[in-house]
Amino acid sequence: MSNKIIMIGRASVGKTSIRKVIFEGHNPNDLLNHPISPTRGIESIVYSWMDLELGLFDTSGQELAIILREEETNIETFKSTDVIIYVIDYPNWEEKSQDYIEDIQKISRIIENNSLESQLILFLHKVDKIGLKKKIPYKKIRKKILDSVDLPITPRLYFTSISPDFIYNTYNAFFEILGDLSQGCTDIKNILDKIIKKYSKLICIVLNHNNSIIIQSITDDFNPEVIRDIYKKIAQKYLTSEKMVSIALQIQVIAPEPLISNIIKDSEDIYYPIVKNLILVSELLEEKALVALMKDIRDELNKFYLKWAEKTVFMK
Repeated sequence: MSNKIIMIGRASVGKTSIRKVIFEGHNPNDLLNHPISPTRGIESIVYSWMDLELGLFDTSGQELAIILREEETNIETFKSTDVIIYVIDYPNWEEKSQDYIEDIQKISRIIENNSLESQLILFLHKVDKIGLKKKIPYKKIRKKILDSVDLPITPRLYFTSISPDFIYNTYNAFFEILGDLSQGCTDIKNILDKIIKKYSKLICIVLNHNNSIIIQSITDDFNPEVIRDIYKKIAQKYLTSEKMVSIALQIQVIAPEPLISNIIKDSEDIYYPIVKNLILVSELLEEKALVALMKDIRDELNKFYLKWAEKTVFMK
């Protein structure tokens, strides 16, 4: 299945850094400490994401005005696009809000005038700049932005950052966006949800070979702040393994962040070639129970892959 996503926005808003962290497994700390050169033109890269062949178009902020102004370029750039992600440098919103609003409204008109079936999504990026010490008024900010752009169809809006303290937001945004396009993501998410629903304070995360988090399943009682800290450690490559194995962590939640009391790595390979690591995080389960749960999940994923391969590969 082939899908197309465009990341668009003004210069230096962070489009390429998002792409490199989410789709190429770059360490976000490296990108924060050593900013990358600006993108020139339109960079097109094909990624594998579960059952998707994903064409990601990273556009140059310096050429945004041309892309949005010239009708012929509009059609060529945006045609056959499933998702258009407009990235806003949120710390500059007050200063440049009118520029952002005009861009978003132009993109909306391009979609409407060319009868495109593209979904417009907004990223309020660099949300970490608001500060860690105060609670971020997400609902108030969301309403303010959406009221300002005043579009006929309300776009989805996500608060994002590549800062390890907020990387969970960005992973979750792409999980939801690409999950809508991928039947494989939906199927595996259903498998994980069914297995872990009988447990408490448990999260299961699936990583691909780029160390991107492609699926997550979380029990209702898992503390969101703990999830953020776990994702921070994953972003720092603390938990990943070069082998295709499942990993379980026993944690104790002690302020200001959870402490990992034990890391258990399964020696058996995962056969699903798209999946690199399964990471289980639990506050309550003992090591024996976590090992058994890892085996159950791995076995179910392997069975799912064999059924999928039989239908999509061996039958052709």
